[in-house]
Amino acid sequence: MRIYKIDLDYIRFLHAQDSKVQYSTNYTDTQNQNRPYIGPVLIKDGISFYAPLEHPRPAHSKLKESNYLVKIDGGKYGLIGINNMIPVPDNKLIDFDISKDKNNKVLISQFVFCKKHSREIVRKANKVYVAQANPETTHTQFSSCNFSKLKNLALNYSDHEHTQTQPQQTMNVSAHARAPILPNEIPGFGFTQSF
Repeated sequence: MRIYKIDLDYIRFLHAQDSKVQYSTNYTDTQNQNRPYIGPVLIKDGISFYAPLEHPRPAHSKLKESNYLVKIDGGKYGLIGINNMIPVPDNKLIDFDISKDKNNKVLISQFVFCKKHSREIVRKANKVYVAQANPETTHTQFSSCNFSKLKNLALNYSDHEHTQTQPQQTMNVSAHARAPILPNEIPGFGFTQSF
Protein backbone atom coordinates (compact mmCIF):
# COMPACT_ATOMS: atom_id res chain seq x y z
CA MET A 1 0.00 0.00 0.00
CA ARG A 2 1.01 3.55 -0.75
CA ILE A 3 -0.59 6.97 -0.70
CA TYR A 4 -1.30 8.37 -4.16
CA LYS A 5 -3.18 11.16 -5.84
CA ILE A 6 -5.30 10.30 -8.88
CA ASP A 7 -5.55 11.92 -12.30
CA LEU A 8 -8.28 14.57 -12.12
CA ASP A 9 -9.76 13.87 -15.58
CA TYR A 10 -10.18 10.23 -14.56
CA ILE A 11 -11.89 11.25 -11.28
CA ARG A 12 -14.26 13.54 -13.21
CA PHE A 13 -15.05 10.71 -15.63
CA LEU A 14 -15.97 8.33 -12.78
CA HIS A 15 -17.92 11.01 -10.89
CA ALA A 16 -20.03 11.70 -14.01
CA GLN A 17 -21.09 8.02 -13.89
CA ASP A 18 -21.44 7.70 -10.09
CA SER A 19 -22.00 10.75 -7.88
CA LYS A 20 -20.61 8.88 -4.85
CA VAL A 21 -17.10 9.18 -6.33
CA GLN A 22 -15.46 11.94 -4.32
CA TYR A 23 -15.31 15.06 -6.46
CA SER A 24 -16.77 18.46 -5.60
CA THR A 25 -17.77 21.17 -8.04
CA ASN A 26 -17.40 23.58 -5.08
CA TYR A 27 -13.66 22.85 -4.94
CA THR A 28 -10.98 24.13 -7.28
CA ASP A 29 -9.20 21.69 -9.58
CA THR A 30 -6.19 21.88 -7.25
CA GLN A 31 -8.31 20.97 -4.22
CA ASN A 32 -9.92 18.03 -6.05
CA GLN A 33 -6.54 16.89 -7.44
CA ASN A 34 -4.89 16.99 -4.00
CA ARG A 35 -7.18 14.39 -2.41
CA PRO A 36 -4.95 11.50 -1.28
CA TYR A 37 -5.92 7.84 -1.73
CA ILE A 38 -4.52 4.73 -0.02
CA GLY A 39 -4.15 1.44 -1.77
CA PRO A 40 -4.53 -0.86 -3.26
CA VAL A 41 -7.10 -1.91 -0.66
CA LEU A 42 -8.67 -4.47 -3.01
CA ILE A 43 -7.92 -6.08 -6.38
CA LYS A 44 -10.78 -7.43 -8.53
CA ASP A 45 -10.42 -8.79 -12.08
CA GLY A 46 -6.94 -7.32 -12.31
CA ILE A 47 -7.97 -3.77 -11.35
CA SER A 48 -6.84 -2.20 -8.08
CA PHE A 49 -9.15 -0.20 -5.81
CA TYR A 50 -7.99 2.83 -3.80
CA ALA A 51 -9.80 4.42 -0.86
CA PRO A 52 -9.92 8.20 -0.31
CA LEU A 53 -8.32 9.66 2.80
CA GLU A 54 -10.08 12.50 4.59
CA HIS A 55 -8.23 15.20 6.50
CA PRO A 56 -9.20 15.45 10.18
CA ARG A 57 -12.35 17.33 11.11
CA PRO A 58 -13.97 17.75 14.53
CA ALA A 59 -17.03 15.73 13.38
CA HIS A 60 -14.87 12.66 12.70
CA SER A 61 -14.50 11.87 16.40
CA LYS A 62 -18.31 11.54 16.65
CA LEU A 63 -18.69 9.15 13.71
CA LYS A 64 -19.14 5.48 14.40
CA GLU A 65 -16.46 3.25 12.91
CA SER A 66 -17.73 0.51 10.60
CA ASN A 67 -16.67 -1.52 7.60
CA TYR A 68 -17.53 1.51 5.46
CA LEU A 69 -15.12 3.90 7.12
CA VAL A 70 -12.00 3.59 9.21
CA LYS A 71 -11.23 6.31 11.75
CA ILE A 72 -7.50 7.00 11.80
CA ASP A 73 -6.41 7.10 15.43
CA GLY A 74 -10.00 7.67 16.59
CA GLY A 75 -10.53 10.34 13.92
CA LYS A 76 -7.60 12.45 15.14
CA TYR A 77 -5.89 12.05 11.76
CA GLY A 78 -9.00 11.75 9.59
CA LEU A 79 -10.74 8.82 7.91
CA ILE A 80 -10.40 6.18 5.22
CA GLY A 81 -13.57 6.14 3.10
CA ILE A 82 -13.83 2.44 2.25
CA ASN A 83 -17.38 3.02 0.94
CA ASN A 84 -15.96 5.46 -1.63
CA MET A 85 -13.06 3.32 -2.88
CA ILE A 86 -12.60 3.44 -6.63
CA PRO A 87 -10.85 1.28 -9.22
CA VAL A 88 -7.83 2.99 -10.75
CA PRO A 89 -5.62 1.88 -13.65
CA ASP A 90 -1.91 2.17 -12.80
CA ASN A 91 -1.35 4.93 -15.37
CA LYS A 92 -3.87 7.19 -13.56
CA LEU A 93 -2.01 7.05 -10.22
CA ILE A 94 0.11 10.05 -9.28
CA ASP A 95 3.04 9.18 -7.05
CA PHE A 96 4.29 11.94 -4.79
CA ASP A 97 6.65 12.44 -1.88
CA ILE A 98 4.41 12.91 1.15
CA SER A 99 7.23 14.54 3.12
CA LYS A 100 7.13 17.46 0.61
CA ASP A 101 3.33 17.90 0.76
CA LYS A 102 1.92 20.86 2.71
CA ASN A 103 -0.14 18.36 4.77
CA ASN A 104 2.85 16.10 5.38
CA LYS A 105 2.35 15.62 9.14
CA VAL A 106 -1.19 14.35 8.68
CA LEU A 107 -0.24 12.25 5.63
CA ILE A 108 2.69 10.63 7.44
CA SER A 109 0.42 9.82 10.42
CA GLN A 110 -2.17 8.37 8.02
CA PHE A 111 0.49 6.34 6.23
CA VAL A 112 1.88 4.90 9.48
CA PHE A 113 -1.65 3.98 10.62
CA CYS A 114 -2.43 2.32 7.27
CA LYS A 115 0.82 0.36 7.39
CA LYS A 116 0.04 -0.90 10.88
CA HIS A 117 -3.59 -1.76 10.06
CA SER A 118 -3.26 -2.84 6.40
CA ARG A 119 -4.80 -6.30 6.90
CA GLU A 120 -7.85 -4.85 8.64
CA ILE A 121 -8.29 -2.22 5.90
CA VAL A 122 -8.14 -4.91 3.18
CA ARG A 123 -10.59 -7.13 5.14
CA LYS A 124 -13.08 -4.26 5.42
CA ALA A 125 -12.70 -3.36 1.74
CA ASN A 126 -13.53 -6.95 0.77
CA LYS A 127 -16.59 -7.01 3.05
CA VAL A 128 -17.93 -3.72 1.68
CA TYR A 129 -17.34 -4.82 -1.95
CA VAL A 130 -19.25 -8.08 -1.38
CA ALA A 131 -22.04 -6.35 0.56
CA GLN A 132 -22.51 -3.69 -2.14
CA ALA A 133 -22.85 -6.41 -4.80
CA ASN A 134 -25.65 -8.10 -2.79
CA PRO A 135 -29.03 -6.66 -3.90
CA GLU A 136 -30.52 -7.37 -0.45
CA THR A 137 -28.21 -4.87 1.29
CA THR A 138 -29.92 -1.62 0.28
CA HIS A 139 -28.16 0.49 2.93
CA THR A 140 -24.77 -0.45 1.52
CA GLN A 141 -25.86 0.28 -2.04
CA PHE A 142 -27.13 3.68 -0.96
CA SER A 143 -23.98 4.69 0.91
CA SER A 144 -21.28 3.25 -1.36
CA CYS A 145 -19.97 3.76 -4.84
CA ASN A 146 -21.26 1.24 -7.38
CA PHE A 147 -18.07 -0.84 -7.42
CA SER A 148 -19.09 -3.21 -10.25
CA LYS A 149 -20.10 -0.37 -12.55
CA LEU A 150 -16.91 1.58 -11.77
CA LYS A 151 -14.76 -1.51 -12.27
CA ASN A 152 -16.22 -1.99 -15.78
CA LEU A 153 -15.65 1.70 -16.54
CA ALA A 154 -12.03 1.44 -15.34
CA LEU A 155 -11.39 -1.67 -17.43
CA ASN A 156 -12.69 0.17 -20.53
CA TYR A 157 -11.31 3.63 -19.71
CA SER A 158 -8.53 3.47 -22.29
CA ASP A 159 -11.20 3.19 -25.00
CA HIS A 160 -12.93 6.31 -23.62
CA GLU A 161 -9.62 8.15 -23.46
CA HIS A 162 -8.82 7.41 -27.11
CA THR A 163 -12.21 8.68 -28.29
CA GLN A 164 -11.83 11.90 -26.24
CA THR A 165 -8.28 12.78 -27.34
CA GLN A 166 -7.89 15.29 -30.13
CA PRO A 167 -5.19 14.36 -32.68
CA GLN A 168 -3.25 17.60 -32.15
CA GLN A 169 -3.13 16.92 -28.38
CA THR A 170 -1.53 13.50 -28.76
CA MET A 171 2.08 13.44 -27.58
CA ASN A 172 4.44 10.60 -28.39
CA VAL A 173 6.33 10.63 -25.09
CA SER A 174 6.96 7.53 -23.01
CA ALA A 175 5.45 7.31 -19.50
CA HIS A 176 8.99 7.09 -18.11
CA ALA A 177 10.00 10.38 -19.75
CA ARG A 178 6.91 12.14 -18.35
CA ALA A 179 7.39 10.89 -14.78
CA PRO A 180 9.32 13.28 -12.53
CA ILE A 181 12.16 12.03 -10.37
CA LEU A 182 10.81 12.17 -6.85
CA PRO A 183 12.89 12.86 -3.73
CA ASN A 184 11.96 9.44 -2.32
CA GLU A 185 13.57 7.82 -5.39
CA ILE A 186 16.95 9.38 -4.67
CA PRO A 187 18.92 7.47 -2.00
CA GLY A 188 19.11 9.47 1.22
CA PHE A 189 16.28 11.90 0.38
CA GLY A 190 12.61 12.06 1.22
CA PHE A 191 10.26 9.82 3.16
CA THR A 192 9.86 6.34 1.73
CA GLN A 193 6.24 5.30 1.94
CA SER A 194 6.30 1.79 0.44
CA PHE A 195 5.16 -1.18 2.48
